[in-house]
Amino acid sequence: MRENLYTLLSEFYPIQPLVGYSSTFPVRYCGQYYEINMSLIQYKTHSDFVQVFHEILSKPIVFNTYSYRILVLTHCTHLKESIQAKLRVTMETHPHIRFIWISHRFQGIHEAIRSRCLCLRIPISPRSPMSPDPYQRISQRLSEIYTHDFKPLTKPIVSEIKELACALLKYHLSIPIFFQTLLQTLLANPRFIHSIKDRITRHLADAEHQWIRSYRTILHVEGCLVQLYYLTSTAHYEIHTDQEE
Repeated sequence: MRENLYTLLSEFYPIQPLVGYSSTFPVRYCGQYYEINMSLIQYKTHSDFVQVFHEILSKPIVFNTYSYRILVLTHCTHLKESIQAKLRVTMETHPHIRFIWISHRFQGIHEAIRSRCLCLRIPISPRSPMSPDPYQRISQRLSEIYTHDFKPLTKPIVSEIKELACALLKYHLSIPIFFQTLLQTLLANPRFIHSIKDRITRHLADAEHQWIRSYRTILHVEGCLVQLYYLTSTAHYEIHTDQEE
């Protein structure tokens, strides 16, 4: 889910206007990283993209927390192979650049690039707002359970988690949509720090991917929800570096 990823990034690095570049190709500058919409590369704009891309690569790294520059390439689903091949060479020849490729289709990224990257599957947000019944009600109740102030996992809690999992099958709810709604609800919980939200995102993304291969849906969902309880056990006791007094 691209929106949630940008929300987490923007909490650290607010978006700023891109200045000092001669090209008119639109680029979002967020302090510590650049965001480029690759779907905007057309025949007429290709030269503008190449120009601003090389300017970003050659720009000195100053006032940066890290020793490298981050480039977020969005909308790479239908990116031409010729452009991907050139970007792959750039990845190899510019080790001071870290690339983040975002695509709605995993196979849309060339295998030679995928083999050089850490691949993460993130659930996609629903296109339209979800009805409060029943996805949000179940997700909200789970969020309340996970805000447990390090209480041990007891049989009553396990039983309630199993009942919520059974409700998904009882009312024929979509498992992917449920995972998406649950992720949005947990990311909105102010009790969870950034590192916990990152773990939750990774866990639900992997759970959705494994669910496709699973033939026992109820056991898979129950295990995922119980694991989230342990995952959030230290969420209220860790202190992020930005939160230290």
